[in-house]
Parts: sequence; structure tokens; C-alpha cells
Amino acid sequence: MLLELGELGRYQIIMYTLVCIPILFASANSVTYVFTAGIPNYRCVVPECDSLSDPVYNTHWLEWAIPSNGKSATEYQPEYCERYVRNITTSIYPECFPNRFTNEMERCHEWVFDNERSIVNDWNITCLDNQWMLSLVGTSHFSGVIVGTGVFGAVADRYGRKLMFILSIVIMSVSGIAQVFSNGYIMFVILIFINAFGTAGIFPLAFIIGKSRLAR
Repeated sequence: MLLELGELGRYQIIMYTLVCIPILFASANSVTYVFTAGIPNYRCVVPECDSLSDPVYNTHWLEWAIPSNGKSATEYQPEYCERYVRNITTSIYPECFPNRFTNEMERCHEWVFDNERSIVNDWNITCLDNQWMLSLVGTSHFSGVIVGTGVFGAVADRYGRKLMFILSIVIMSVSGIAQVFSNGYIMFVILIFINAFGTAGIFPLAFIIGKSRLAR
């Protein structure tokens, strides 16, 4: 077979390399939603203690103002969405100290985030009652993969694998860049679906095209 078709040469190497480049980007692109929808550390804003112009996530007075979330038995980690109620009888003192807070808890509506950044920071997707919004990002991604795999597999047989391969790359590239400029959660989820839709067409088509080029 090798004598008939010819051994691996410059043409095969160039074609295979060109086909593999989009796969590298598609592979990285397939896991980006894990980071963009990652949950950074965050806590309630405490106006009595925080610097409102430049609040810092870790400070020495957190245990006085915010209860522990109970996830670690040895290390204190502040609760995400609850804080201790202010003790109004000590409000005349400007300093932040333990007696400034009671043992009662209240829900907060402003947060201080750690150094990490994701859509949680951008659109305040915080607390357990909003976790479905983060799960929906993953659902949208894998829905796009399922739909894209079926659509490109069927359409490529009719219109050609090379054309559909290029179209997949264009869809993945344009939608991936557009995600950066998303102005809201709904727009971001839609672009996640479109991006995964385009990415799904790259893998099977690249495999077939690469295999056919090596056989020439």
C-alpha cells in the first residue's frame, strides 16, 4: 500500500499540520467555559469596616463581621451571602471592632471578590439561588456540541467537508471573540452555544480531512 500511495512526504506533513492547528484552538476553546464560569472567592461588603473605594477580600476583622461558611474545620472561610447584623448601640464608634456586631445574621446584596475574575464578578451571579445560571453555561456548551456534531456531520456529506471545516473555524473564531464583548448574561450563554456548535464541527471533519491527506 505504501509503495502504491507513496510514503509520508512534505505535502502530507504540511496538510496534516494545517489541519491540526484548528484542533489545538478548538481543544483549548472547549474548556474555556470552565474558567469563565468559575466561582471566585467572595464575601459580603461590610460598610462599617470595608474601604468602599478599594475593599480587600482578606482582612483581620472578617471573623467579627461575617460567619464562617463551615466548609473547613480548621481554616476560617467567610460566608458568601450572609453577614452579622450591626450592633446599633455601638454605631457611634467609627472603628471596626468585635462589639460592633451581634450574633444575628442578615443577607447582603453587595460583595467583595478575590483576585480571580469570571462572569460571577461581572454580573454578580452569587449565592446558591443563582448557581443554576452557572450550570446553564455548561449545559449550553454541551448542547452546542451535540447539535453541532450532528449538523456538520450531515451537511458535510452534502456540501463538502473542506467547506464545512472552514465554516466551523469561522463560527468558532467569531463567536469566541464576541464572548469578550458580551454585555449581559443571556448574550453570553447564546454565544457559548454558538461557539460550541462551531467547535464541534472541527474535530470529526479534521480527522477525516487529515486522514485523506495522509493517504494521498
